[in-house]
Amino acid sequence: MKTHTILLLVLALLIFFSCSGKKSTNPSEVEDTLLATLNVGAEGGTLSSEKFSLQIPAGAFTSQVELKLHSPEQQSPLGADAITDLFMVEGIPSEFSKPLRILLKHSTDISNEAAIAVGEKLYIKSLDLSQDAYQLVSAKDSAGYLVFQLPVPPISAANDLNLGKFLDQQISDETLYFQGSDFITSVLSSQGHFKIETTLKSINKNSLTELGNHLEEAYSILKTLGFEHEEKRDYPVDVTVLPLDDDKYGYYSYSMFYGGYLEFNSKKITEAEELRLTAGHEFFHLVQGLYDNRSAYSKAKFSSDYEWLDEATAVWIEEKFTTTPNFVSSVRSGNEMAPFNGAEKGAAENARYHGYGMSSAIKYLTAQYGEDKLVQIYKHIFSGSKPVAAIEKGTEGASVWYGTFLRDYILGNLYGLLPSFWVSRVHGEFSIDTDSDTLETFTDQFPDLSGRLYRIALNYADIDSSATLEFTASGGENEITVFKYKSRTIQYLNSESENLSIPDVRIMKDEGWHLIALVTNKRSVSPYTESSEINLEIRLKEPPEFNECFVDLTAKGTFQRRFHAYQDSVKNYENQTIWQVSAFPEGKFKGNTFNATWDTTHTDGWFERGTMTAKVNEAWDMVTEVTINETFGYPEGHVIYSETVYTFKIENIPFDSEWMGVLGYEVSGVQTCSAITQLDLTTTTDYYTETLIEYICDEDSEIDVEFWSPLEGLKKTIERERRERIVKQRKRIAE
Repeated sequence: MKTHTILLLVLALLIFFSCSGKKSTNPSEVEDTLLATLNVGAEGGTLSSEKFSLQIPAGAFTSQVELKLHSPEQQSPLGADAITDLFMVEGIPSEFSKPLRILLKHSTDISNEAAIAVGEKLYIKSLDLSQDAYQLVSAKDSAGYLVFQLPVPPISAANDLNLGKFLDQQISDETLYFQGSDFITSVLSSQGHFKIETTLKSINKNSLTELGNHLEEAYSILKTLGFEHEEKRDYPVDVTVLPLDDDKYGYYSYSMFYGGYLEFNSKKITEAEELRLTAGHEFFHLVQGLYDNRSAYSKAKFSSDYEWLDEATAVWIEEKFTTTPNFVSSVRSGNEMAPFNGAEKGAAENARYHGYGMSSAIKYLTAQYGEDKLVQIYKHIFSGSKPVAAIEKGTEGASVWYGTFLRDYILGNLYGLLPSFWVSRVHGEFSIDTDSDTLETFTDQFPDLSGRLYRIALNYADIDSSATLEFTASGGENEITVFKYKSRTIQYLNSESENLSIPDVRIMKDEGWHLIALVTNKRSVSPYTESSEINLEIRLKEPPEFNECFVDLTAKGTFQRRFHAYQDSVKNYENQTIWQVSAFPEGKFKGNTFNATWDTTHTDGWFERGTMTAKVNEAWDMVTEVTINETFGYPEGHVIYSETVYTFKIENIPFDSEWMGVLGYEVSGVQTCSAITQLDLTTTTDYYTETLIEYICDEDSEIDVEFWSPLEGLKKTIERERRERIVKQRKRIAE
């Protein structure tokens, strides 16, 4: 980063923080009451009023600061259980070297333990905002004052803005709140890992014990997954139970002075099921914080670059803290489409909501690669990796699995979403309503690791029985996946990159199916926020009406035949016809494959029966494969009994010509035998059986493949002539 860019960033942050600290000038708003001020530096001093005192020892501060003491006009955190006023101190540096002594005056006979609620403006991960959060700290009663020490904050390391102490010292002065209570209920959880405390007399101690049990369950599960939280922090964890907003159950906070702790809403303390879920979710946030290598100030005040990953994994883990079958966290609602917005780029608008939706990706990854992969991912986070990079290092690479993940997600294998959900959220629709609806094109911007959905409505009753849907995508690292759906059922059909053909469109239409096409951009390049333009063309394609196929093999050259009547008898032939075969069956195309069968017996006893399969490529410029199995000749018992059985397979015959409704493909010369991938030939008579065992084609050889459309007049004439020629050729060979 260039120097002037850093200075501009610092200036912008200074303006932001100075503006955020100003009091409102709106006369309709109630302002805090200023009680005292103090300019203090290395010499130390005391900020005090009638009921409050903050004592700064000499040498605690390294620079001159202005402290302000207020009586704030806001709701008391302790409510009716408070025994002191609520005080607010502005201007406390984020770094000081000696503890600060704080005294709050009270007028109560204290017979139990006393506590002070210490409030800080903290970033709350589960709320994605900064707000006042309170931790209970033990205090002593001394001559009518509750006394405690504010500890020295940890030394800041360079924060995630790479501006280090400059920002910490210049813009991070703290505003803290203090209020005291003469009552505190404290419970140590069964395994000693959590100290749960409240100042509320209305809270039953058993409720705190039950909360401790939920937290110990979370502790055990995270340890089983391999997280090293026991080695990374001291226990017990402080857990505060105080009133929070009515719709909140609890959250994880990170204090500048006390590190990570947990807060739970006293109003929800009896809602066992939700409290158990919250305990698992928020304790995982605490554990995630142990793999956050930023400074204490940054963790307390700012969201991280991996906020969405923290939420995605915490939502996923909730299913371990419920007995509800096929559990789905309520926070997923409204965020289900997050994986389609880009694994990383989707977090730009709202990282928390994006993470809720990306819990589906975590569910897929843990199922495919094992739950222990989460620890590996967070170890990479601790080493400085960003979320997608950390996930890639922990798996075989997102470009490999992202398309399959989205496929499983759409099929309902992850969170049970039904077809109706996807249909209402498609990015485009191609409705086939008439015979003119044959082409639709969509163009969208796809971030790295994202997807788009397109619905194909099969509404036209007269779709051709042999029609196919051709999908062609260009741009990005695309993958096309097609599903068929109806009612509450969705089924996977096929996936390919760039080109995909779906047959049986008419059958699906008649059965009541419609289609959804998923296009995935599997591009995965750091920083994973770039976008690619991808075009998708969907074409309803009706194949040409070819109903007959003519295949002619004329192979001439050198070959060997084995005569089975004579042991080891092999005869060599040179400059002769190896084999000449013609087939002219009637059949039908289904998609790009022609199939035919025949079984004919002539009046003189000559018979022919066989099967043929011929395949062409998408562009119809290559016959990719032809396989013929046939038996012909005169049957056993005939005066000139001769039966020939052969299997003939050829591949990659290129297009040659088109004339009068005929598509012709041809290969010739010495290359003819290269196109023959199988030629098994055996002839049996009353006197011998011979088998073709070896052959080499010469320049007079050729293979001719033709597809014929039903041109009645000319076609029938040519057909009759060719069939007569075929019969004559075969009889001559047999004789």
